[in-house]
Amino acid sequence: MKKIIIGIHGLSNKPEKQLHSNTWIDSINEGLTNIKVPVPEYDFYLVYWSDLLYKYPQHNDPIFYFDKLYDKEPYVKAEPGSLKEYQDSWIDNLKSQVSDTADSLLDTFANEYIVENFIDGILKDKLQDLAFYYNNKQLITDRQGKKRPVKDVLRSELLDELSKHKDRQIMLISHSMGTIIAYDALRLAGKNADAPSIEHFVTMGAPLGIPHVKMKIAQENSRFPGKPDMEQVRTPSIVKKSWVNFSDKRDKISLDTHISDDYQQNLLGVKVKDDLIWNDYVSPITKKANPHKIFGYLRSPEVAKHINIFLQEN
Repeated sequence: MKKIIIGIHGLSNKPEKQLHSNTWIDSINEGLTNIKVPVPEYDFYLVYWSDLLYKYPQHNDPIFYFDKLYDKEPYVKAEPGSLKEYQDSWIDNLKSQVSDTADSLLDTFANEYIVENFIDGILKDKLQDLAFYYNNKQLITDRQGKKRPVKDVLRSELLDELSKHKDRQIMLISHSMGTIIAYDALRLAGKNADAPSIEHFVTMGAPLGIPHVKMKIAQENSRFPGKPDMEQVRTPSIVKKSWVNFSDKRDKISLDTHISDDYQQNLLGVKVKDDLIWNDYVSPITKKANPHKIFGYLRSPEVAKHINIFLQEN
């Protein structure tokens, strides 16, 4: 039985499902080709939830380039020579130490002074999808026609797909807000005896280091009702071999590129490993770089090598 890569996309509206799924596959295969390894057979499934929050998908019809739904950041192959490994420097190490100290102070501030309502307001203004996710009063219609809280619907989308493949070797790749959905879904799945096993968990452009997000995790998984439990901010128990968090230090969504000090290891000893990459994506339409773009993450040499490990291992 072929191995399967399951992806879950992130914030904002997307092109229709099949097109977006195909561009994930194209990006993965481009990355593998770039590191000069044969592209093996594997199955891929994209957990697509954009249509649950947006009535119409993005389109790529150049006649309607002025339409707000026109996709100005489509998939295009990388420029020759642009897919290079990121070279860490002593400055990166220093920044990670400063970031850890700042995160600790912010975590304490959020815990002691209760800034949740303030941050919820910022999310509502700037990141609507994420604000909806954390608002239990915000209901959407699931695929069975039932009104449910956003986070319950989006988690179920992933949990249902994982359950279909619980007897297979799975790599779960998540991007942006999809990393939060994936993390929360894996924690829920770990509470069931027949939960699937995730060989490798990959997060890219993740906002998982934001104190507000960590506080939500600590509250939901707390052993002490009504109180956040920071010891429960850890690797999900069903992740068996690795959790790698890829980020570009220019990415404004993954504000904290160093989350390994924030998340404890699980009982199997699996602890998140941080890896910086260079996201090469530049829009062929606007000519602007977007270091948060999924295509640039998926085809980076570091991500490609990690995917290749999964596809080649027994």
